Amino acid sequence: GIYQGAGVLELEPGRTYEGPIYITDHGATVRCPAPDRATVVGGIVAHGVGNLTLSGLDIVARGDQQFDLSAQGMSLWNGSPNALRGVRLEDLTVSGFGGYGLYASGLPLGYCDLTIERCRFTANQLGGVLISGPVGEEYIHEDLHLIDVEADHNPGLPDDEYHGTGPGLELHGVRRGHLYRCRAHNNGGRNAGWGSFGIWAWQCMHLLIEECQSY
Repeated sequence: GIYQGAGVLELEPGRTYEGPIYITDHGATVRCPAPDRATVVGGIVAHGVGNLTLSGLDIVARGDQQFDLSAQGMSLWNGSPNALRGVRLEDLTVSGFGGYGLYASGLPLGYCDLTIERCRFTANQLGGVLISGPVGEEYIHEDLHLIDVEADHNPGLPDDEYHGTGPGLELHGVRRGHLYRCRAHNNGGRNAGWGSFGIWAWQCMHLLIEECQSY
């Protein structure tokens, strides 16, 4: 894997990097200069870090991650007592993972001012994006922004009759958020449980969904 602390890691256009990339400190940026892109194989793990920017990357699964339900394309986790701020995910494509394209959660708090813009999450088995919190009346995430995000062909599980799997964009435990011009389509095609949903927001407060499509 590749370990990146604070500072900028600029990846070469057109090159493939064998990951995962582990973000180890606040204030990290991993990018490929626009309009070019670099490929990261194996995902990105950023646990306990804020002020993070990821941009211009194609994040793809290794062969052994394609059916591993614990393998996330991007895994964001906050285990600290304070919300993590300033995470920006821009111009990313995340595909082929057995889990979610993006999984973001935390205890007791999650993320504040999390922005996902011009990203696509496709062909991830459990779903495209899951931003979640504990079940109950706790809102652990605040000020969430999804702008021009696409989630498509995330199939779900054919052998789980007890859960809804394969959502496009699932938000849970969010206070104040804005989804703008997002598209969720052709998700849950193999789901054997209840659901599945293109865009699903539950246990959320003050969430605006504007000019979005789900089909």
